[in-house]
Amino acid sequence: MVIRVLTAIVVTLVEVVRQDRGLIMKNKFDKFSDMSIKRLKDIAQDCFHSIYISECFGSKDCINYTLACNELNKRGYDINEDRNIHIEKRIK
Repeated sequence: MVIRVLTAIVVTLVEVVRQDRGLIMKNKFDKFSDMSIKRLKDIAQDCFHSIYISECFGSKDCINYTLACNELNKRGYDINEDRNIHIEKRIK
């Protein structure tokens, strides 16, 4: 019982922080193609941490991570994953 309560508190705090950082899309009409590079990087890094580091994520995190990485890739960025995510501009 205590673990469930603590888990709920942590999840709530994470959501508050993510909302404060602007990482949660405000509405379903937000488009990744309209987002700035900084916002895309923030979303990708936040979702990567949720999925692979803290292992506390939902399907929306997986979808947002994939969409942000795809958009960054279209804009010429390489994404390298290890214990951390590295996003770098490709050199032509």
